Amino acid sequence: MKWRSEDLESAKLQIREVVTKEAAVNLEQWKAEAEKEIRQNAIDKSASVTMGKMTEHMVPYLPGFGFNPADARFIGSPIDLIVFDGLGNDDLKKIVFVEIKTGVSTLSTRERLVRDAIVAKNVEWIEVKANLDGQDIVHKVKTRKNTNQ
Repeated sequence: MKWRSEDLESAKLQIREVVTKEAAVNLEQWKAEAEKEIRQNAIDKSASVTMGKMTEHMVPYLPGFGFNPADARFIGSPIDLIVFDGLGNDDLKKIVFVEIKTGVSTLSTRERLVRDAIVAKNVEWIEVKANLDGQDIVHKVKTRKNTNQ
């Protein structure tokens, strides 16, 4: 049996149409499944972030924190807390920088930079005076650097 070229072209066209329709159906099925997974992943991630943010605020009141919650100040970024250990009793022993992590989360680049500056004792006290009536509104009054390096 010999095929005519018109019949061959018609058969190719039909096959192409069937394959294209099948591919389109498969693509739509994949999109629907992937969208569900992406949405669920976003919901899970959002819940995890929300839980982490809530935990950051609650940790000072949980057993095992080790400091008086009244001595803790939440700042949120780039670290979570600064604890003025003993300040509530007018007996400041030390200042502690606290970063709170949950699950498998790790320090961000900025958090590591802050940690490294603190560990290297690259800290400083600056007192600034605000003069709202003068030309130089803000100027430094006193500076103290760590001299124990």
